[in-house]
Order: sequence, then structure tokens, then C-alpha cells
Amino acid sequence: SNVVNPGSQTQMMEGSMNVAGTQYAYRSGGGGRGSLPPGTYVVTEHRPSRDTPGMTVGDVGFSFALSDKYDRRVGGTRTLLRIHPDGGTAGTAGCIGIVGGKEVQAQFRDDLTAEIRRAGGKLRLTVG
Repeated sequence: SNVVNPGSQTQMMEGSMNVAGTQYAYRSGGGGRGSLPPGTYVVTEHRPSRDTPGMTVGDVGFSFALSDKYDRRVGGTRTLLRIHPDGGTAGTAGCIGIVGGKEVQAQFRDDLTAEIRRAGGKLRLTVG
């Protein structure tokens, strides 16, 4: 992964993840308290459809929940972390924003939903 403005409040991480055999690019941070801390998270289904600006690309919006994690860089626990489309301006407030058009977003949503269900409702994801 690539880190932009490392150590700063607006630190942004860019990387990719493999879900069901497909590579998906993502961005985390750039706003809020910056990118999420590295480590292992538990991913669960959250909202299969949403229209929040910044969490939609085209007419595709969704979010998956990530477990909370202590972030040494900001000196506090990061909560309400999600995986969602990287809509609007590039980057997120700490969530993982999936990069791509609405077709990519729909495929990612369906692939990750299927992987979570295959894993019994909870999937482990290691970041950075």
C-alpha cells in the first residue's frame, strides 16, 4: 500500500484487496482522523443499500461494518469504520473506500457479501 501525508491527521492509504479472486483498489483516509490503523478487522454485513453522499458511486451505495481498533497515531479508538464506495472527493474519514465505477461497486458488494456469508457471518480482513 501507498501512504500519502504519513503521520498527519489527513494521512491517506491507497492499496488493493482480493475478494473472491478479484483485486479491488481502495483508499482510506484523507479526511477526518485519516486512514484506519493497520491490523486485522472483523467484517460484517451492515447496510446493503445506502444513499449517503460519499458512500455511493452512480446509484450504487452500501456499507460493511469493521470492528473497532485502537489507533496509536491519533491516540484513540477508531469506531464506526466501514467499507463503502469511495464516492465524491477521493478518500474517506477513515473508512475503506472502494475505488471504481458503479459496475465495480456492485460486483464488490456482491462478492464481499458472498464471502462473509460463506465465512458464517464474520470475515477477517488484514490491512497494511
